[in-house]
Amino acid sequence: MPAAEEEIVPPDPSSIVRPPGIEPDRVIVRMATDRDYEAIAAHLQRCFDDGWPSFDLNCPVADHVAWKMHSDPESASQQTVATLVDDDQFVVSMTIWVRRPLWFRGEQRVVLDVCDISVHPDWRLIKINQKRREFQTERNFETQDMQMSWLANHPATRRSGLRQPTLGNRVIVLWKPGSLRKLLLVPYRVVGWRRSLEVAREELLRRFRRSKPPVFAGRVVPLERFDDRTDAVWEAAKSQFDLAVARTQDYLNWRYADPRAGRFELRAAVEGDEVIGYSVLKPWADPAEVIDLLVRPGRLDAVAALMRDASAQVRQDGVDLHCWLPGHHPYVETVRALGFHDSGRDPSVRYVPAKITLEELAFLEDADARVHITEGDSDFV
Repeated sequence: MPAAEEEIVPPDPSSIVRPPGIEPDRVIVRMATDRDYEAIAAHLQRCFDDGWPSFDLNCPVADHVAWKMHSDPESASQQTVATLVDDDQFVVSMTIWVRRPLWFRGEQRVVLDVCDISVHPDWRLIKINQKRREFQTERNFETQDMQMSWLANHPATRRSGLRQPTLGNRVIVLWKPGSLRKLLLVPYRVVGWRRSLEVAREELLRRFRRSKPPVFAGRVVPLERFDDRTDAVWEAAKSQFDLAVARTQDYLNWRYADPRAGRFELRAAVEGDEVIGYSVLKPWADPAEVIDLLVRPGRLDAVAALMRDASAQVRQDGVDLHCWLPGHHPYVETVRALGFHDSGRDPSVRYVPAKITLEELAFLEDADARVHITEGDSDFV
């Protein structure tokens, strides 16, 4: 259950004792360039004491920053840093925006995800973010069609006006517990004892009924990169949805196959040489995660095969498995029949209009809105 929203009361700037030299006039906002990767990495280290990023990387943080800053050809025009007038490579604040291709009601559009905004603690409350907003306004930064946010209760999100609206077709975290004990304890901790009893009842009914998803006649195999075969899956599947990140091979290879993105396992459900669907996994994590999932329309047998394969890939006994999907999605009942439950967690996807107006987005408030959203559409992995 989402945390209750509390009033944000910022500290009085006059009460903060700053180190000598921390002055607003020393800070300028400018476009980030390719020579800023190392400076941004050093800034993140100063901000988070080597705790950023928390997920798996097989590369230096500067390389990951470079990957993220170039999510598409126009991304470089979106990134900003705040540096010192007398030291152009000392970053005190930065903003990284990731542009993703958006499928919106039959058209190719652009959705913007504000992935990283950070200000070093010593330099907060001296109006750096105000300087950044003014800089962006002067240069007409609004090149996206809509914007999405995932951290609804983060103070920065709540100050930015992204609190409302949220998707009517709520994204849920489907969860397969690694043990019977977790089946009872996790819902109790997240929601309460009533939900714990509901989950136990759901699991007993599932086992008693022994409802089995359809059997897939093909195979699930490793996939090195996305290609024309996976483009064909997207072309067939996209008509099912009014809103989804466009899963073309260029985007998917940037998101999951580039080693600077993180560590992922790509899997494909195939019949002969034809790809029926694919999944993206983090089976070594705790919880293990199905990051992305897409199949051809009506091929719930491939959904079942990919989810069974994900369960089989989990590396440790007792580890939970998560999969994000909208609650009213064609795959949900098949996934639930495999022993997955609504965990009660709410990623709380929020959105704000840009070139697409709020009136055009009104259908997203419908509980049955045809949306396809997975964890890979966020910056959490």
